[in-house]
Amino acid sequence: MTKLSKKYALVSTSYYYDGEWKNFYILSKDLTEEDLVTIKFYHDEHMRLWTECYAKERENAKNGVREDLRTDLIAFLNQPISATDRSTIDYYHNLWSEKDLIIEHFEVE
Repeated sequence: MTKLSKKYALVSTSYYYDGEWKNFYILSKDLTEEDLVTIKFYHDEHMRLWTECYAKERENAKNGVREDLRTDLIAFLNQPISATDRSTIDYYHNLWSEKDLIIEHFEVE
């Protein structure tokens, strides 16, 4: 007996790759709904961390404190998320930011 499996693809409609602009480029395919939730979560986490960094920099500037917060944040965002997920927060953020479409499709198993 066959079964339909719902999958997703993230697509960019304007993507620069290999020296030329692509009108329709698949950023990632064969994603599950859980994968989409994970990617969106880390995109939001990336945005939150940068917002906090900017706020702390603003506060430091008002208080005359010179401290480099960005270098540590960038290093953190580019570390693998875990031993089982070698992707980074920055990778997921870029993936979510570059997508224009989420295409839902079904695969027959």
